[in-house]
Amino acid sequence: MKNKIMLLLLILFIPFNVFAYSIDLKEYKTDDLNEILSSVGNQEYKDTYQNEKGLPIYFFYGKECGFSKDFVDFYVDKVLPQYKDKIHIVGFEIWHDSKNKELMNQVLEYKNITYDGSPLIVIGDRVFEGYVSSYDNQILSSIKSLDNKNIFNDMNNISDNDLSNEVKLIVLIILFIILMIVTFKLINKKSIKE
Repeated sequence: MKNKIMLLLLILFIPFNVFAYSIDLKEYKTDDLNEILSSVGNQEYKDTYQNEKGLPIYFFYGKECGFSKDFVDFYVDKVLPQYKDKIHIVGFEIWHDSKNKELMNQVLEYKNITYDGSPLIVIGDRVFEGYVSSYDNQILSSIKSLDNKNIFNDMNNISDNDLSNEVKLIVLIILFIILMIVTFKLINKKSIKE
């Protein structure tokens, strides 16, 4: 009986932990702009300046992906000249790095997006699935309005942000009632046997 009660208590607290992420970007292989350029075959751009202290744009890409290469061309030609002191790109190669792919999947899960391609571009809390030139103005607009929003900080804080206090209270009450009913039935069943 003790085991059943312990199991029920454990189940009671699972819902509050399921929604939490713990993401430390130091655990992932990231690429700077020059590494990305070299990976996707943009050899004409070498030693491109980028302010590493600027706000990050997260770029999940495939080495052989033509759309990833097209985005990098756009980034170097159009974005950097306007915003090089405000931003920097952080690349996650996903075609040959399964851990980076898992990170991308966590971002997609967090944003409730179903997408299995590349690239995935994250600017603040805005996510672009793939890249086509029709996204250019939206991307520039997102960069222009970029502030200190960081999707990974948001994801790490999701347990506090996504479940409002009212929802937490309702879930807790429901689970407590279920626990009490089961406990009562177990105690009742045991007393009947005796």
